Amino acid sequence: MNSGSTRGRAASVREVAVIGRPDERWGQIPVAYITPAPGTSLSLPDLTAFLHGRLASFKLPKALVLLPALPRNAGGKVLKPTLRAADAEGVDGMGGVPRACGVDGACSG
Repeated sequence: MNSGSTRGRAASVREVAVIGRPDERWGQIPVAYITPAPGTSLSLPDLTAFLHGRLASFKLPKALVLLPALPRNAGGKVLKPTLRAADAEGVDGMGGVPRACGVDGACSG
């Protein structure tokens, strides 16, 4: 049954994949790769506010990368190795530089 309800998910998120980014202090930090819903915008503070209370604080994304679409294989599975490689290079893996936001809410790209 699809009632159109957005309860339990952010209405401005069409799809998301989370990877671990190497971090000297914590070992890894979560980075959210998100495809926003059409006609919406999203920031790390907005996402963190939505997830606060739904996730443990150590699971909250520390960075946000907005992409037009997540890379997928022929079966439709998200290609997390592609995201990890692109994250290590600082690009989105699809020929451009994504909008990346850090924990302070500052964005680049």
